[in-house]
Amino acid sequence: MSFVNEEISEADHAKYIGDSLNIYFPNPAAPGSTRFQKWAIDRERNVFLVFLSGGAGPFPERYALVWNGEIVVLEGSSRRRRDERIPTALAVDYRVHGIYLTPALMNRREELLTMVREALDAYGNLGRRTNVETVTVAIEPNCWHKPNPGPELSWSKEK
Repeated sequence: MSFVNEEISEADHAKYIGDSLNIYFPNPAAPGSTRFQKWAIDRERNVFLVFLSGGAGPFPERYALVWNGEIVVLEGSSRRRRDERIPTALAVDYRVHGIYLTPALMNRREELLTMVREALDAYGNLGRRTNVETVTVAIEPNCWHKPNPGPELSWSKEK
């Protein structure tokens, strides 16, 4: 099986996401209120991708790739343009400049890169692959980051 784009059902949201990504949406007035609508998921490999935030002004786009319960945050940008070969279709170009991962995944980076490319390809244009002819994913060298220990969730560049 491979990644597919779909709406997230209530049952899947509870089973796969629950409160695990609420830390990226701190809202003291309504804790636990984050509800994701769409994802790219590969159920066979137990991995999914959701859009977290950003993309406006100076703020990079942020995605969460969750693989067997391990959260990997991707930071980068995307650009949509008309595909030169097919005027009615879009081409989407992703550029990933930061990958924040857990220590448990540090030795599985090559496998992780394959999943990142596949997931963003499936995600297409804002969670839709309709009218998207091509997707390119460029991953910058030295993009690897790892979280610092501690509850403050600060991140540091891998040395």
